[in-house]
Amino acid sequence: MSSPSIGHNPPLVSVLTPVYNYGRYLARTLDSALAQDYPADRMEIVIVDDGSTDETPDVIAEYSAKHPERIRAFRQENQGFIAATNATFREARGELWAFLDSDDIWPPEKTREQVEIMRRRPEVGAVYSDTELVDPYDKVITPSVWTLYTQTPIVGGPGAMYRMCGEPSGNPALNSTIMLRAELAEQFAPIPDGVPYVDWWVVARIARVAELAINESRVGYRTHGANITLGATGQRAVREVLKAVQMRRQLLLHGAGDDLTTEQLFMVWRVFEQAAVHTASIAQTVFLPLIPATEAEVERGRACAAEAESATRDGRYQDALRGRVMAVAANPWDADSREWLLDLGAFALANAEIEDHLTEARESVVLAFLDELENEPQLLAAYADVVGADDAITLVVDATDVEEAVALARVQQVIGEAGVDPASMPDALLVGKDANAPDKAVKVELERRAHAVLTRRPARLGVPAYSPERLGELKADLAARQGVAFRP
Repeated sequence: MSSPSIGHNPPLVSVLTPVYNYGRYLARTLDSALAQDYPADRMEIVIVDDGSTDETPDVIAEYSAKHPERIRAFRQENQGFIAATNATFREARGELWAFLDSDDIWPPEKTREQVEIMRRRPEVGAVYSDTELVDPYDKVITPSVWTLYTQTPIVGGPGAMYRMCGEPSGNPALNSTIMLRAELAEQFAPIPDGVPYVDWWVVARIARVAELAINESRVGYRTHGANITLGATGQRAVREVLKAVQMRRQLLLHGAGDDLTTEQLFMVWRVFEQAAVHTASIAQTVFLPLIPATEAEVERGRACAAEAESATRDGRYQDALRGRVMAVAANPWDADSREWLLDLGAFALANAEIEDHLTEARESVVLAFLDELENEPQLLAAYADVVGADDAITLVVDATDVEEAVALARVQQVIGEAGVDPASMPDALLVGKDANAPDKAVKVELERRAHAVLTRRPARLGVPAYSPERLGELKADLAARQGVAFRP
């Protein structure tokens, strides 16, 4: 075949084709690779048969005999698509690698187009294209997958990694469209256990260190009853959405967060969370075959959560937010970290100065929540029986989601219902809505600076919680921790 405009000494291209029980489509796939408008002696086709039990071995034997100089075939016991793909990496000898699924078809110009881009633009690490859907007989059903799924191609350098992780519409680079530089294999190979999509993983990992580009010709993605991804319906569609959720999680677990700003990392988590909710919606059940966290992942999640809690105590909210995202990525069932993410996200992403609401507070700060005091005024009554007006303790009432005038009226009603004499009321400070900062940001700051919490709820950040039954210990505990003397 002639190969215009690729220049002298074109690079060796390794076509990587793992296959399992797709013998009925494999011949057409191999024909499309053999018909490329590219020098035959500069292309090898690496086939790894993952223990097929149909006619696949016969098809491979036939084509290997016809094209011994172009096809290198290997067989292994059935280990799954990821293991077979990793095996193709080990056997590939080319400077450039191109994926070709065993049921897809390439247009003749595909390899030449992509090699031209790679030679012209050394900053590009991977190039891919749009896809057209074809039926089992090669008839085009849908001319553009990007149009069908409202996808925008991801190209360039800075920002590409974020979009690969956070694009709600998913990965636009399908397997058989991708060509990449073999020298970047250390970024993605071997593909680790738990990664559900080869294409998404490989392109996202390459985007960490190189640019992405697209070419014009479109690969034929074959739709049929045994398809792995596109065209899935019913419960198989639910499975694919779950795999997309798992894919984002795996990218985070393997370092994607290191390349993202705190805001980008938070947005990736939101897409991850919303995708999980969407899955339950389309499945019409919460009883889904979700991928559980391993023991090692749960332990990693605990460590990340502990680091995040320490950062929150220190007021390092950006670090705390990043730690909570990683805690949830490691263990999506960590409800505490997911709750913290909502609060920390409001603070860390606001990028605003938070007013110091405690300038008038005394040496010890006891935090209480307006809604809880309203539900149980006796909390305030019990507190007033223990803490006096002259003690160096300020009761800070969190009403950060309520306008200050409204909050004041509600607090006065609580004082009346609790039977506390306003003239002998312990020192108190009401913190209402801050017009210049998010409610949750102020709330986190109050929790961080509190020495104790008047509540029946579990306290966060390791701050001691005191219910009415424990209030007798409050002053002694504060004195021991802070070295402050209180009247008996």
